[in-house]
Amino acid sequence: MPRRTRLQTIKDVAVIVFCLVGLLYMVSMGADRISQVLNRPLAKPKPKAAPAAGAPAEKSAAPAGKAAEAEGKDAEDEGIPTKSELTDLFSGASAFALIMFSLLLALAAIIGWQSLRHDVEMVKTAAEEVLEKAAIASSDNVARVSDLASSVETTNKKFEEELRGRVDAVMGTLIGTLHSVPTEADQSETDQAYLAEAIHHAKQGYERLKKLPGNGKYVALNSLVYYSTLLRLPRRAELLEQAQDLRDIGRKYQDRSTVAPYLITYARAMLVYSSDRAEIEEALGTIQDVLGMGGITKLSEREALFIKDSLSTKLAALPA
Repeated sequence: MPRRTRLQTIKDVAVIVFCLVGLLYMVSMGADRISQVLNRPLAKPKPKAAPAAGAPAEKSAAPAGKAAEAEGKDAEDEGIPTKSELTDLFSGASAFALIMFSLLLALAAIIGWQSLRHDVEMVKTAAEEVLEKAAIASSDNVARVSDLASSVETTNKKFEEELRGRVDAVMGTLIGTLHSVPTEADQSETDQAYLAEAIHHAKQGYERLKKLPGNGKYVALNSLVYYSTLLRLPRRAELLEQAQDLRDIGRKYQDRSTVAPYLITYARAMLVYSSDRAEIEEALGTIQDVLGMGGITKLSEREALFIKDSLSTKLAALPA
């Protein structure tokens, strides 16, 4: 609830003081008037006249009614209020005091109502501000939730796409590994059919993963280039370019033995598709680096030795 202002507090104090002063004034004036009336005698004493000598006693006894009328007449002559006048006086004073007190209460109620109305307006304004802020906050929350939902949906789609791509890449690698002989230049007809299937899965995986951030796409690309090279597919320029990409990523992480398959695939692609002496020499140096790595598997070492010998033989056959 909003705090009361200094002016509002002063107004409330002034109303209370005004009511108290008015009440004290009426009480004091009423008390003063009553005091004046009570201090005045109701009838001025008169000396009794002595009866005349020899006068009959019956004449001195006046009727009671005539005596009262005489006293009232004497009181009016002397300016002293009668009992009926005092009754009227007290009744009028009470009515006047009640009217004045009622007016004071009405005035206080009007001023108090203004004060209450001011407080209500302040509370209403504060409530409207709170509701407005709440509406803005609610709108912001709705926008944030919508953005979050959109972000989660996008992330889920990327995750689903990456998962499918990795599954395709793994399927291609598994089929190709089971139906190929890395230490032979030509693959059997039976293995060639399976290698075509492996290339199909590897290509699907690469198409999915190359759109996503990260290095997952190189796993699928390695399988695609490697098994295409084993089948000697007629895509020389494309495969040489992709092999060089594998070479670059392999050299970037050359301190890790996990990149050895990338460098072996690059060397095999140069062996199959390149006739440039400089490229053959570079591939031969790369395969020698692979053999110098620690932690490579026996299968990779055996294949690297086969490619090294094949590159040396091809290099010797090229013109100087």
